[in-house]
Amino acid sequence: MYSPFADHFGTNYIPTDEEISQIQLDLVSHTEQLDQLDGCIRELSEKREKLQAFINAQKALISYPRRLHTDLLENIFLACLPAGGISVMRRNSVMSAHEAPLLLWRICSAWRKAAMSMPRLWASLHIPVDFILARDPRGSAVDDWLKRGAACPLSLSVWDNIKRWQLGEMLRSEDDLLALAKSLKTHSLRWHDVVFTDPSPHMVQTLREIDQAPNLVSFTLHGSTFLAMQLKLLNSPSLRTLNLFSHDDLNIVLEIPLVAWQQLTQLDLQSGSGISGTSGSLSLSNMIILLGKCSRLVSFCATLKTDDEAAIVLGSMPVSAIIITPLCVLPSWNLTIIADSLSMPHLRHLQVTLTSSNAGSEPFSLASLGAKLPLLEYLAVQLDTLGSQSLPEILRSFPSLVRLVVEPSANQSSDQSCDTTQLMQHLMDRTICPRLQELDVRSSSALSKSTLEAFLNARAEQELLYPLQRVRISLREELDEEQLRYLLSPQVQAYIAQGFDIAIFPEKGPSGTHWPVTPWSGLPRQVIH
Repeated sequence: MYSPFADHFGTNYIPTDEEISQIQLDLVSHTEQLDQLDGCIRELSEKREKLQAFINAQKALISYPRRLHTDLLENIFLACLPAGGISVMRRNSVMSAHEAPLLLWRICSAWRKAAMSMPRLWASLHIPVDFILARDPRGSAVDDWLKRGAACPLSLSVWDNIKRWQLGEMLRSEDDLLALAKSLKTHSLRWHDVVFTDPSPHMVQTLREIDQAPNLVSFTLHGSTFLAMQLKLLNSPSLRTLNLFSHDDLNIVLEIPLVAWQQLTQLDLQSGSGISGTSGSLSLSNMIILLGKCSRLVSFCATLKTDDEAAIVLGSMPVSAIIITPLCVLPSWNLTIIADSLSMPHLRHLQVTLTSSNAGSEPFSLASLGAKLPLLEYLAVQLDTLGSQSLPEILRSFPSLVRLVVEPSANQSSDQSCDTTQLMQHLMDRTICPRLQELDVRSSSALSKSTLEAFLNARAEQELLYPLQRVRISLREELDEEQLRYLLSPQVQAYIAQGFDIAIFPEKGPSGTHWPVTPWSGLPRQVIH
């Protein structure tokens, strides 16, 4: 393109009036050419979009998902069902479009039809009663969900809120609750693994009315031990796991006439307070009687009654490895004596609970106990337990540890020598607990962003043989959204984007408020990133 003014392009030259007229005349023809080119570009763009849409439509016809065999598609769908991290039992599905199976249901009509034809996809459900009955359609939706499971063994977790009943806060009609209870009863022949937490009076009555649950393998009750004594369904010939968490006296479980103790393989008896030595704890003599009744038991957990209100909770271990006799003759005993009286080479799960009354007593050696537990993978302790000794020595004594849970101290006023920051600083050394993949710190008093970032940098690198996979930290103090965002810095968010499961959340909401009722109510609370 030629212009007599080309030499002046990019300069401060000021054209004369005559030159301005000449330039304006020249611009007319070039502007027309530009408009023509823009028109051609628009036309070509439209043609390209149509051609691209045509190509995409044809590619969709031959896409791999359309050609997946039903069996393979079902396996993929089943793999999408919610599950916990490593060493954590899977949880039941929830009634939310944000998770499978309802999420898969909404992808397309073909997947909806496929999901409808897969009973195993609908064989589990978590039921927070307040959420289900907050809207009318959800009650019938539960029944529809369970019916889709056809004859598949059913896994249920029913979370009620008995406190609201006791306080008279009737957030749902009794008719709706009774209808829900009857719906669950209708499918009782399919019950396989069921959990009831704080069942309301209507749910309790329904449980009493169930004469048999022939496929029941595992039953968990967070509620009255006296209720367990009235449940005929515990006479199921297939029952292998019984878990009772009660504020009542645990010792009356021996009076339950319906349980075939000799067929149990797992037994968990915990007092509601979670503190050993309380009136509801299981006595040593009754523990021995129970172990004698349960000849096939391979896993045992119990809150034990002791003179000094100290207890050790043992689980996931062959009962034959426990040397019980010495425990019967001790006039008074503490954890050190218990440790000396037990042979536990196959123990994989250990929870140690102390009470504030132990503050003045001689601390037991958790490090020496670790030397007897070469295969231990799960350890739950209180800060008191860690703070009274050399923390590095304790951690090094558990080389096979996969999951570490740290509970708040029994004596909150004590001058602890260990806190969350110190714990993380020691764990930055990769030679300490080299197999650690989960860290769960509950009711933490403080946490700095720099400590969290340094800890993740040290333990969450993908090239490690056993990289950290899951971090859960509940904070004792109340945090607003801005403070939480500060802790979940871009560096922490980058690890989350890579697939690491990291959650930081307040232990409880502001006083006088209730957490909103959601499909996840009753499950461990966590922040959804």
